[in-house]
Amino acid sequence: MDPRLFCAAFTGDVNALLELIREDPLLLHAVTVTTSNTPLHVAALLGHAQFAMVATQNCPGLADELNQQGFSPIHLASAKGHREIVRDMLVRRPDLALIKDGDGKNPLHTAATKGRVQVLREVFSIESA
Repeated sequence: MDPRLFCAAFTGDVNALLELIREDPLLLHAVTVTTSNTPLHVAALLGHAQFAMVATQNCPGLADELNQQGFSPIHLASAKGHREIVRDMLVRRPDLALIKDGDGKNPLHTAATKGRVQVLREVFSIESA
């Protein structure tokens, strides 16, 4: 992954992300074949909600990517308790609640295993809405 893109994802710098996309509109699309953790994985893990939203808007397929450990970005956000990211992803793509990690677990399993009650409440409030 381009070090500038990794740095932007690591710090949650949306402006840097947008500038990189302006330089190379295919940047986020190409990263899925060249790296294990996409910028969306990094942002989801670290709780950078706005960065995750912009990355997903520019390349929706990033949400489906599994890293080398078999986790999608929503699994990482669920495990870490980043409910805003989980909510934003599920509002855009409710089917992400069903994506399975390398062990066959969905994001609800991940949240429950880690005791992320707020994430579970968020998911169930979306489901009932």
